Amino acid sequence: MKKYLLFLFIIIFISKISYSQIDMGAALQGVGQLYAEKYLAPFTTGIGAELNSGFMGGYNPSEYSKFPIFPHVYAGVKFCGLLLDQSDKYFNLAYTSKAKINFGAYGDREVDVLYSIYNAPTVFGGPKVPMTGTYQNPITGQTETIQSETLPGIADTRFQFLAIPQIGIGTLLGTDVTFRTIPGISVNNYGSFKLFGVALRHSLGAYIKSMPFDLSVQLGYQNFGITDNSNTKIISANTEFANVMIYKSFPIISIYLGGQFENYSVNVNYSFVNPYTGSVQTIGFNQVGDNSFRAVVGGNIKVGPAIFNADVNIGSKTVFTSGLGVTL
Repeated sequence: MKKYLLFLFIIIFISKISYSQIDMGAALQGVGQLYAEKYLAPFTTGIGAELNSGFMGGYNPSEYSKFPIFPHVYAGVKFCGLLLDQSDKYFNLAYTSKAKINFGAYGDREVDVLYSIYNAPTVFGGPKVPMTGTYQNPITGQTETIQSETLPGIADTRFQFLAIPQIGIGTLLGTDVTFRTIPGISVNNYGSFKLFGVALRHSLGAYIKSMPFDLSVQLGYQNFGITDNSNTKIISANTEFANVMIYKSFPIISIYLGGQFENYSVNVNYSFVNPYTGSVQTIGFNQVGDNSFRAVVGGNIKVGPAIFNADVNIGSKTVFTSGLGVTL
């Protein structure tokens, strides 16, 4: 089962990044911080919204929440789909950077170049596009231009898809724990991905047996990282969340509603090599995902040991989640 889930994750993620076959670490080396922030912003919010999904479904508390001890195990995979806006695919930016330009008999001169970028692709955008830089010729005093190109997108898409293996173990006095882990997967020229997540859920039905539904609270933490092909960690991310869930069970089917507060923070670190001056600068910055609260509506279908769930997560981004697993 574990090998199958890991293989499934690899196949799905490869299908999303095969657009440009680009090493993110190597790509970022050619751009400064302002560019990198715009390029990665949709990735920060999108991956954060997906990673914080899938913890509510696939859980049927009516079977064990009223018992002090009820051994059970859940093993499955969560499928998360993020609906991207058109604005997540492209960005505009104007910034000034140093460039070394040859002026013939006057030799090389370092000048300030104002770059103007329109509809440049983000991580989720299309192929690279031209960008224009303007500068003042120090010899003639006239305004002149140079041409360059943007970075290409990694996946030209409006729907970002992610699959995450998940295991749940419980229950003691209505409490169970959920684990997620991806121990480092090298995907083509993109880099190596690592994920670890844990969530602790407690059902109030363990000692409030008269409720017509089950009420649970859950706290979770996840760590996600990307290491480039030179074994340098360029992205490290942490996410924390807390949610409240209401479950109502019927024969075979159960429905659930929830509200979740969350935080997703990304640290980006890389070496910027100025393509004109050759100087190397260490770039480091932090980005925070836009999603801070979501409402979740969904349901489970359980037939024998198999359980299927689907839900919609409504926040600053809309995420659709489904899950398929077995309970023992």
